[in-house]
Amino acid sequence: MRIHKVRFELYDRVSHLLRDDRIDIIVLNLVESFELKYSIISEGKIIFEKDDFRIITEPKILNECLDFSQTTL
Repeated sequence: MRIHKVRFELYDRVSHLLRDDRIDIIVLNLVESFELKYSIISEGKIIFEKDDFRIITEPKILNECLDFSQTTL
């Protein structure tokens, strides 16, 4: 439940700073849908990253998308 509280507080702060509430706060490593993951890494903006998370995670997400596209051909 703590993650929801943190996401809400972060949403509140970021939307206030940007003066825009058209944002989504998503914890990428909790997302199951590879379509959403791909959308996030290709179109989203990272506001927090721990260590080399992007370097490790992006190739995994791209491999998921390639694996799926090859199985649907």
